[in-house]
Amino acid sequence: MARPLPHAFKFYDSSEHELGLAGRNVPLDMIVGHLDPFYAECRAYGRIAETSRKRSVAVPCYGFLGIPAAQEDFLSATFNISDWDRPEEEYDRPTADRQSFRAIVKELVIDPVSFRKNMVRGMLADLRSLRNMTVFVRDVRADNYCGGKLVDFSVSWTVPHLMLADGLRDNYFIEEDIMEELFAFDKMIEAAGIVTPVRATRNKVYASKLRPRKKIRY
Repeated sequence: MARPLPHAFKFYDSSEHELGLAGRNVPLDMIVGHLDPFYAECRAYGRIAETSRKRSVAVPCYGFLGIPAAQEDFLSATFNISDWDRPEEEYDRPTADRQSFRAIVKELVIDPVSFRKNMVRGMLADLRSLRNMTVFVRDVRADNYCGGKLVDFSVSWTVPHLMLADGLRDNYFIEEDIMEELFAFDKMIEAAGIVTPVRATRNKVYASKLRPRKKIRY
């Protein structure tokens, strides 16, 4: 199972979430602070750092760095980058007025595969540990693993989080959202052709019939 090496630049467009939260009186700075991929990574790694563990639950993070947007032309020429995937309206602004470049600095892991069969049990233990920390990865797939360790928290929800707040969304949909990553884990392992008794969820048919019986607070 070879692992591709994509280079992704994620510039946040708050309008994507503002539309979905219209009429909910959610301040823009809260939307950005909770849903911007950069801050999602920071919040997740901050929670991990707060929890002392002998075993790392993800690829280690050492901090972050920022590069002024004025350097975009230099970076484009140096690394032959033609598409930064910015929000469309940013291209109408002078380069220096666009969003700056922000990066999470993580440990370099060199491994040609996302995971192997002997890593699956540890991967599930890591995912459950994160959930116990109330960090919900929400994007569990092979591309987000390297050598059996999670490398991406850009769409994660770390409690407290506005998408898990009382009154903002129906409790049923909250429960559905935080369970989805467990189903995704099992699907990922099956898609890799790995046969193992290790499962994140119980029988699919039974689990699909479950409904939250009481209000959940996060």
